[in-house]
Amino acid sequence: MTRDSEPFSDYTNPAREALQQERSEIERECRALRHFQRDIQTLEATAPQGKQPRCLTVQSISPPSTPVFTTIGDCYRETVMGVGHYEAVYGDSLRNSMTAEFGISVVTRLSEADHLTPALKNLVLNRAGLCIERRQIFLEVLEEEDVSLADAHATVSDIEDTLTAVELSPEATVSFSKLGTRYERLDSIAATCESWLQKRQQELHERWSDTSVRDRTDKDLCPYLYESVTVDYPVLATFVEIADAARRRQSRVIRNIQHTP
Repeated sequence: MTRDSEPFSDYTNPAREALQQERSEIERECRALRHFQRDIQTLEATAPQGKQPRCLTVQSISPPSTPVFTTIGDCYRETVMGVGHYEAVYGDSLRNSMTAEFGISVVTRLSEADHLTPALKNLVLNRAGLCIERRQIFLEVLEEEDVSLADAHATVSDIEDTLTAVELSPEATVSFSKLGTRYERLDSIAATCESWLQKRQQELHERWSDTSVRDRTDKDLCPYLYESVTVDYPVLATFVEIADAARRRQSRVIRNIQHTP
């Protein structure tokens, strides 16, 4: 924020903090899914051999009488649902969570299977792999967003320094030529803000068309990521405020130019 005469809010820092939290959570979920895969790999699976008594041949984790869904669900609960942020972020039931990740068809097959077959085991492993892949793609989106936020924050810092320098002395004590220079610097700040606003809007449009974002959220990326920030679009809000502050400052400079002998 500049001096009291021309305040503006820099939302890019809290946005970066929120983004880092999201990245950390996604990375933990990837590790948990890999752990889940390793646990499933240890389960013994047998091919169906005609009519057999209903049993589960998964002896490494549970007794033979344990249903397939319960065994796989136990692995899922201890790994994927075991991440520290799970309850606060998702808070859904085991069945709903597995359905969201693996699909209703997989959960139905697990619920109806009388024993774990190699095909069913591989299906679960493959779906878990797809879950990891989706998260890794989303992490790439978050990395791009972090680069954009860092660039925006650096621009904001430069602008803040310029605005502070412009305000070091009252207009009444500044010569006509220096008032003109001051106006041009403020005009440059406003132009930089306009350029950033156009650039950012294009970025958001392209990100919204990204399927990895749609896989993660049914709304625009920014409201999803920056729910904890006071604005949904922190970069846009920051540059709008700076542009407004620069334009108001320009108006005062013009008034002083008009009254300068």
